[in-house]
Amino acid sequence: MAAVALAAMAPPARAQSVSALELRFQTHVGEGARGIRRFHRDGCYERESEGGSGGPRVRDSEAGCHEATAVASMFERLDRAAVASALVPAKGDAGHDVIVVRRDGTRWAPADDKVAAALKSAADAHPGENQWYMEAPAAAVGTGPQLVVLQARSSSSRGSRNLQAALSADGRWWCLRPGPARKDAAALLQRIAPRPPGPAAESASSGEITVQIVPPGGSRTTLPAPAAAAALARFGREMRATSPTCAWP
Repeated sequence: MAAVALAAMAPPARAQSVSALELRFQTHVGEGARGIRRFHRDGCYERESEGGSGGPRVRDSEAGCHEATAVASMFERLDRAAVASALVPAKGDAGHDVIVVRRDGTRWAPADDKVAAALKSAADAHPGENQWYMEAPAAAVGTGPQLVVLQARSSSSRGSRNLQAALSADGRWWCLRPGPARKDAAALLQRIAPRPPGPAAESASSGEITVQIVPPGGSRTTLPAPAAAAALARFGREMRATSPTCAWP
């Protein structure tokens, strides 16, 4: 029914087309989890979640970018749902599970449950947030490595840190940082913008690093430890400005 409702709606003017979609979610299994997902028209996305299953509560920060063409059909469906009669101005985010951000920066909420269901149904067309199994570009971009995949874990007296990430030569990227829940998580979940970098972490007392690269026309090759450590440091340093989720340490 949601798909039928979307199909019957005419596309809005460009200024009213959808720039981003925000979805707030909460589960009640075990101790439950809650969080925010945000999808952008350029293919990028962010997700923040916090929850637990009986033990310490954990926090996941995830961010990445697909190619814009991968989300084009999703946003075409969202555009058809973004007509004035289907949405109402969002007065703050409280009480809204779905928020539409138009190109002019205005924020809108569904006018009723039927529209909310249609918007959520359109979001199901997203190609997915976890890009751990990202493939190298089908056509080589330049002559250097086509894909780098990183996995790192470190432990110190301040706790453990984890990072999984991937970067493709065609511009796609993905980072995931699971970790202990923050004391300010409730406030954090109200903010969609990426977190600012925190203070530098102390030296790790132990850790594991795995880095794989894909050369043009080749397959994944694991780098030796010294090269892997250098690649991880460079990745974290270069990608920090793109998203704090990718920062290391």
